[in-house]
Amino acid sequence: MAVREQDEGPLCPVLILYASQTGNAQDVAERMGREAIRRHYQPRVISVANFDPSNLPLESLVLFVASTTGQGEVPDSFKKLWRFLLKKSLPKDSLAAMQYAVFGLGDSGYIKYNVVARRLDKRLSNLGGQELLPIGLGDDQHASGYEAALDPWLSRLWKTLRNQFPLPPGLTEPKSEEAAALGSPKFAVRVLESGAVTRSGHTETACEGTRAAQASSEVSRVEGSRIGPDTGDTIYNAGNPYMARLECNERLTTSDHHQDVRHISIDLEASGLCYLPGDSLAIWPSQLAQLIDEFLSRARLDGAAYVEVSWNDEASTPSKPIRVRDLISGVLDVTSAPPRRYFFE
Repeated sequence: MAVREQDEGPLCPVLILYASQTGNAQDVAERMGREAIRRHYQPRVISVANFDPSNLPLESLVLFVASTTGQGEVPDSFKKLWRFLLKKSLPKDSLAAMQYAVFGLGDSGYIKYNVVARRLDKRLSNLGGQELLPIGLGDDQHASGYEAALDPWLSRLWKTLRNQFPLPPGLTEPKSEEAAALGSPKFAVRVLESGAVTRSGHTETACEGTRAAQASSEVSRVEGSRIGPDTGDTIYNAGNPYMARLECNERLTTSDHHQDVRHISIDLEASGLCYLPGDSLAIWPSQLAQLIDEFLSRARLDGAAYVEVSWNDEASTPSKPIRVRDLISGVLDVTSAPPRRYFFE
């Protein structure tokens, strides 16, 4: 990397906000953050769920990554920011001091393709925001996925930002191979000695799917601890699931009927959640035990061992002890194709 000299100036701060439902927008935002560091910016990568919208007019440079799910639905985490932006009391020039760029993730197989990012881009402009470059739209239908649009859009973004914000004295632009370097891992995983593991608070008798979901929730908690607690109400989603109890699973049709229609009752009383007719229920998927076994064998990992997960620095507070098998099953998709640029970063 470029050597920093004593007389170098301050780095240009950039806020990267993402609204993600399944994790793709977060992946894109974190990639932006990594590349921004290599190009000598000072990025902050934050979920919109953990950002106070009233501070947006105080930001000078913001990159937004927003996903659209299904028939134009907005991510759960995006609703708070969107309500703020739609306030009639906001002056038309309230974002005049802010420069911004928007990249959207969507699926052109749906009518309302990338509608969340499009509406966000238009609203930011209506409130006086200064657009750095035209909106980028990633399409899941493309043979190369959303990266087919993301790669050229990022190239234009970095060129535009460099024209707007020249390098401070004492710094040089990284070479292409330096800009593409992998960098340090996001998390640190420490294997615990068998005698050091306290199993209190762990449901050893729970089914494997439940333990996998608990492991994923624990890693999400560690990740969220870096930027503080959510400023709004608790949001249950794929990263923070509410572990509901199945009360009833009764078949309503006879055993010889061609349709298997069931009455299913789920206990949500302790969650504070409510629903209306037409709402959907997300079911936590399970990976095949055989595939987890094969992965553990190939990686030479002890599935029964316990580990702690933390941010990759000394100041981070680690997670509760997590069994390796549950961590693999709940956090990693062992059958998916890894991102083209990085593998288990």
